[in-house]
Amino acid sequence: MDVQTYTEYEIVVPETNRRFTTRERYEAVAYLKDSYLVFEKHITIHSPTLYIQTCLVITRQLHNNPGFREEE
Repeated sequence: MDVQTYTEYEIVVPETNRRFTTRERYEAVAYLKDSYLVFEKHITIHSPTLYIQTCLVITRQLHNNPGFREEE
């Protein structure tokens, strides 16, 4: 079994509704301070066999995360 887990941040530009992603937390927090909408995505990819793969994505707004601290 192969399991891969990572966190990705999706940033939404308020004026144009354009979206882009980053894996850097400090960059996402900087955009959040500039009043951008930032989503935190926890992605887990699980490959139990050679032919089967599952992907679990949990998405929430970055500032709604109970463990969120802006100074980190």
